[in-house]
Amino acid sequence: MAFAPVVMLSLTKGLEITFESLPESVIQSVFVLSSEYNDISILNYVGLVSSVISAGLILTDANLGVSRSQMVSAPRNPVYNFLPSVKANLYTCMVGFLVFTTFYFTM
Repeated sequence: MAFAPVVMLSLTKGLEITFESLPESVIQSVFVLSSEYNDISILNYVGLVSSVISAGLILTDANLGVSRSQMVSAPRNPVYNFLPSVKANLYTCMVGFLVFTTFYFTM
């Protein structure tokens, strides 16, 4: 039984968030919050920030993947397109999605 590529992308990204990124972030957060200030190094904070950013990257990749799959039937008018057509603007859009998902789900 085969699934559509968008369904498989959504499933794999959801599983990756559920079983990899979020538990890692929770475990690191619990460690940082339960430890004494003198026992925590800068690497603990770097690890926590990197796991939160990786969760944001996974959500951003899934969001852009679903948007790209919907562009097949999108109107030709650039106002109605889901993603920018210029490559530099696409990178800006991806960074914007990353910042939004990272800070929206962590605050």
